[in-house]
Amino acid sequence: MKKVLLIAFFSLSLMVCLASQAWTGGLDDFESAKTAFEKGKYEEAVRLYTKAIESSELSSQKLAIAYNNRGYAWHKKDEFTLAIGDYSEAIRIEPKYAAAYSNRGNTWIRKGKYDLAISDCNIAIAIDPKHTNAYLNRGVAWDKKREYDKALADLNTAIELNPKNDRAYYNRGAVWGKKKDYDRAIADFNQAIDLNLKEADYFFGRGNAWDDKKDYDRAIADYTKAIELDPGNVDAYINRGSAWREQGDFIKAIKDYTKAIEINPREPLAYAKRGNIYAEIGVLKRSIIDFTMVIEIDPHDAKAYYNRGNAWKKGGVYNRAIADYTKAIELNRNYSEAYSNRGNAWEKKGEYDRAIADHTKAIECDPTNALAYTNRGVDWERKGNYDKALEDHNKAIATNPKLALAYYNRGVSWQAKKDYAKAIADFTKAIEINPKYAGAYYGRGVILEKKLDYEGAASDFTKAIEIAPRFTDAYFGRGICWEKIGNDDKAIADYTKVIEIEPRYANAAEIYINRGFAWARKGNFEQALADCSRAVEFASNPSVVYHKRGLIWEMQRNYDRAIDDYTKAIELWPRARSDSYNKRGIAWYKKGDFDKAIADFDKALEINPTYTEARENRQKAVDEREKMKKGR
Repeated sequence: MKKVLLIAFFSLSLMVCLASQAWTGGLDDFESAKTAFEKGKYEEAVRLYTKAIESSELSSQKLAIAYNNRGYAWHKKDEFTLAIGDYSEAIRIEPKYAAAYSNRGNTWIRKGKYDLAISDCNIAIAIDPKHTNAYLNRGVAWDKKREYDKALADLNTAIELNPKNDRAYYNRGAVWGKKKDYDRAIADFNQAIDLNLKEADYFFGRGNAWDDKKDYDRAIADYTKAIELDPGNVDAYINRGSAWREQGDFIKAIKDYTKAIEINPREPLAYAKRGNIYAEIGVLKRSIIDFTMVIEIDPHDAKAYYNRGNAWKKGGVYNRAIADYTKAIELNRNYSEAYSNRGNAWEKKGEYDRAIADHTKAIECDPTNALAYTNRGVDWERKGNYDKALEDHNKAIATNPKLALAYYNRGVSWQAKKDYAKAIADFTKAIEINPKYAGAYYGRGVILEKKLDYEGAASDFTKAIEIAPRFTDAYFGRGICWEKIGNDDKAIADYTKVIEIEPRYANAAEIYINRGFAWARKGNFEQALADCSRAVEFASNPSVVYHKRGLIWEMQRNYDRAIDDYTKAIELWPRARSDSYNKRGIAWYKKGDFDKAIADFDKALEINPTYTEARENRQKAVDEREKMKKGR
């Protein structure tokens, strides 16, 4: 929320009285009304001005002033139609009343009638070319019409007429901010503050300029000062919360958004911003509650449905996410991002055709939506159409050459096509654009591992872990690299870290097996066997695990236990375990049972006739059997 609002100006007409004049009746009421207004007692001011007007004791000039001033009080009470009526009556009585024209212009601004405001200010200026407030109010009207150069021209004139007018500097600073000339904006806010240290809006405005310059420390300092001067300033709390968020201090940001909600429980932006932070840090239930509150406040807020959909999607509740994206689209038929994210939800459900249809619709709504192109590319890749995937990633990059995700996704597609050089180039480009892109480091590491560059791969996995300390896949990948390099201690540490972070890791069986073999190489067979036993609990195909555990039994020369595990592996997957037959054959060979060994080698060759090792082992078993027969 940047909500820097220009301040319009009133001209309150006051009677100048002779000390000897006696005030009675309507004139007394007139004077008392002035006092009430100055104390902010607008209801009382209206009552007293009304009595003065109805007293029939006022001259036409004084009557015009009473109507003008009562109009001012009505305006303060947000009774804009009544205010317009009083200003118009003042003008009828005194057609050359510049202040009444200027004030009516101000109220037209509040009613959104900017052309009428400009017209009234023009008349005020024609009557009195030095009427500062008329220039100020016309400047506000031009600002509302986004004609910033005209606004600046009027505010410059106002400052020339009155160099001590703090609000004129504030208004001009606000216009400079909208023109993105933040240094000039800050200079004007500084001048306003120098002239008046007690105005919260001035610090708030300067805070926004610092925020736009990404100088969040100074922005926070100014928002804090605005809050000190105006403790009920909801906008200052919201903007300070956003500055804290930019600095990564989510706790302080949440506190500020919460304070804004305490002040105004119906402020949707505070709920929305707090909801976004909760989603970002993974507190999804609270995020959903906040966005639901935004929807209760405004059931037609498409973005609130979109954001709640994002929270559902992040939590893996894809059906509800899709329902919210659909509602957002109903409210805004051209909501490109909602189509794209609904497509992402369909992709998570494995419904790639629906996902592609949604991304295509997102692109129709906004042909510059680079994310939609690259997301559609991911869906084509899921369907195995890598050429179409690359085509979409290329379009995404052409649309937005700074979109790191598009390079990453294209790198994944090149990897699938086994064009590792191009994949590495794309992951590297993604890292150049976003040096904190953990996924890109991981992707490049995976390819370097495939290319047997284990040192380089371990370095990339390490970088990914530094950026995302709970990146389990990166620990897993690095563990494999440490094994290949020969550093079993580091491999064990990384596999253990995966288990600590995610005990039911998708590849938990492989993690336990790998750690088990690292323990075995270190001579800790007890721990090695324990890990393999744990792997059985997680394996979708325990056949592999039994085979691996058999290898560890064999390393200990416990051939009976090895044979038991190879047998289990074969029973679970008889037509695919040529390696288990071969290994069981070796175990039988070690035990001197050459007939059983030869039978297993024959079975291995039946499954895989090109199994050279099994053929060589069979020949050794045959030779040993012949030697044994001759020895008899």
